[in-house]
Amino acid sequence: MKGGRFLAGLFYRLRRMPSLFGRFRFWFYLVVFALLLALLAPFVGVLSSLLSAIGRVLGPVLESRVGRTALGVLALAFLAWFLYRKFKVRGRQLLGAFALDRYLSGMLHLSAGRYQRAAALFRRVVRTGRLTDLSKTVEVFPEILADARIKLALCHRELGDVDRAMEQLELLKVKDLPPAVRRDLSEAKAFVYSLSRELMDETIDREIDRALEADPG
Repeated sequence: MKGGRFLAGLFYRLRRMPSLFGRFRFWFYLVVFALLLALLAPFVGVLSSLLSAIGRVLGPVLESRVGRTALGVLALAFLAWFLYRKFKVRGRQLLGAFALDRYLSGMLHLSAGRYQRAAALFRRVVRTGRLTDLSKTVEVFPEILADARIKLALCHRELGDVDRAMEQLELLKVKDLPPAVRRDLSEAKAFVYSLSRELMDETIDREIDRALEADPG
């Protein structure tokens, strides 16, 4: 501890003194640079030989148009791979945040009765789910993709497009959903089927029963 204080004090005094170091600073740096070059000379020689060998190998390739094109493609592929490895986690997080933001905005428009705008926002969530696994990137709401499809189907139902509403609901696999989402799915199916004249009343009753079985609460 005392030695450290002594060195710190000595360094402070040397910096405060108008010593000869200031006059010969250029020569001091020149000597240090020369010593570094002397120490690194073997490594510089090896590097120079390596670059020369690479140049001899790539020289004939670069002389042809096909070779230049192939090297360009390889360079772009390597750059794409590097960027993917570097930013894939960050990219998934951004996609998850984007999906959650679109979902919440869609819920606001849905509650306000703006079904056209809500459908567009829920559709973006569904499209984002094709790029990444939202159940992992949106940890606070892993069922976001399934619920977005349900809400999108309800928007189509309110807009009078029963076929598109049923299409969204049929894409969901019931066995992969938690009980609460299963109930929402069955209720949405019953709600959508109520507009279809081609479906019998028993179908609606069956979906209501499934909803109660999935989540009696």
